[in-house]
Amino acid sequence: MEAAQAQVVPDTTLPNNSIVKSEQENTIITGGTSTGANLFHSFSQFSVRKGENVYFDNPDRVDNIIMRVTGRNISNIDGLIRAAGNVNLYLLNPNGIHFGQNAVLDIKGSLYLTTAESWKFPDSHNTHTPPLLQVSAPIGIQWGSIGNIQIDADLSSKNLSLTANNITITSNLTSTGDINLDAKFINLNQAVIKSVQMGNINLQADFISIANGSKLINNNTVDTNGGDITVSANNKLTIIGAKTGLFTDTTSNSVTNGGNIFLKAPTVEITDKARVTVSSQGSGKSGNLKLVSDNLTIEGGTLSAKTATDGGNLNVYAYSLLTLRDNATISTVSIGKGNGANINVQAGFILVNSNGDNDITTNVVQNSGGKIRILSNAIFGLEIRRVPTERSNDISVTSQNNGYSNIDITTLNIDPNRGVTELPISIVDVSKQINQTCSNQATANRFIIVGRGGLPLNTTEALSLNSGWIDWRRVDKEDNNSLDVSKQNQLVEANEWKVENGQITLVANHSTSPNVQKPNCRLGRHLHGRVSRLEQSAVGGTELNITSTQ
Repeated sequence: MEAAQAQVVPDTTLPNNSIVKSEQENTIITGGTSTGANLFHSFSQFSVRKGENVYFDNPDRVDNIIMRVTGRNISNIDGLIRAAGNVNLYLLNPNGIHFGQNAVLDIKGSLYLTTAESWKFPDSHNTHTPPLLQVSAPIGIQWGSIGNIQIDADLSSKNLSLTANNITITSNLTSTGDINLDAKFINLNQAVIKSVQMGNINLQADFISIANGSKLINNNTVDTNGGDITVSANNKLTIIGAKTGLFTDTTSNSVTNGGNIFLKAPTVEITDKARVTVSSQGSGKSGNLKLVSDNLTIEGGTLSAKTATDGGNLNVYAYSLLTLRDNATISTVSIGKGNGANINVQAGFILVNSNGDNDITTNVVQNSGGKIRILSNAIFGLEIRRVPTERSNDISVTSQNNGYSNIDITTLNIDPNRGVTELPISIVDVSKQINQTCSNQATANRFIIVGRGGLPLNTTEALSLNSGWIDWRRVDKEDNNSLDVSKQNQLVEANEWKVENGQITLVANHSTSPNVQKPNCRLGRHLHGRVSRLEQSAVGGTELNITSTQ
């Protein structure tokens, strides 16, 4: 049975084209166009099937093998790729790149994968434009229509760089140098990305998800400093899962420093027991952790630092809101002599769920560090305690040097329960607020009743609707009752009253006798009568007749 051949097909776009020779399951690639230490290959297809081997037989003077795919198929790599010497391998395929579970990489240099349209070289020529003859490695990429990169195989190289629209990793990537992932979407699912010697791990995307036991690990050796981990998302970063986390550490016998962790995104969520930790077990300094966000949610997750000497500080910035719930923890521990294990939190508001044990704590064994500084508009749900307690929300410092005084909290003292006036439950009866007497300071007030029934004794009583209008005027002569219209429309205030045969008459004269008794405004309250009519008399006075009902 004839062995399957790798799908490696050269094109004819180079001055010196690539040469592909197949021998059973082995495919040997020679030729290509050389310039300086770079060797260029161009293929219309480049895929490696399971069980197949592709070997680049390059000259010793070559440092970089740079290849591109000009066809429209993705590169499916599920076999072995090898290269002679210590070369770096560059693969560009705008359609996409997939390393299957059986893929194996055997190169001593670095691996660079991209689905961008082209690479940019120092003299501005691109890989998609002949002659492609450059004297140095690519310095950048030119975006166009881009595909995705998926890595399902365990890969190892000196430096590792992936650039694509979407990057999905479900395997282990190990590097002794830098690891760089750049995409719109980065999804790490049961993936372990590890740099073991001075290298940095950098993730840059719009959305980043680190989940299901995925880890970013940066450990140093005995005599080299650990590298940093930087994760930056333009929109959202999520770290979720019990065994998920970001870790920098040093070994117990190391004399060098641990790496730092820097996280930045408008929205950051650390949930379901995920951890972000910087630590140092040797005599070197621990790295520091810095997190910058607008909205930070820690739900059952942990931000922590542990140091045996200096370092191990946590700096958390949540400019709008910091939310802690479901046993969330921000903590530092210092077990040696040094000035570290400090916590600095700046947040617009800090909101802590009352259910669970949510803590901001530091534990200092013998050094002078272990300070907690919190700057916020308001803190809801946290209390300062000398000793942290279970099932409560604590801010505490455990230290031999008066740890309680190492807590510095600055807020605007906003308490939503303050300044609120409690309104009465009962409704005020406004009728009780009416004064039933006339003011003795007023001289121009008037009190007029229009309608039937007279004046009630009390303001709470209703006006009677049963009484009619009774005219008690005497008509002597027609001439005496023919009044001037202008005088009929004129109202004159009564200034005396008369009682005759049980009838009271109010009279207003232009000239008032000083001996006549003047009525007061309480007269109406003592008269159980009816107002009959107000009229202008023939002599210029006004009579108000009230008939008593008694």
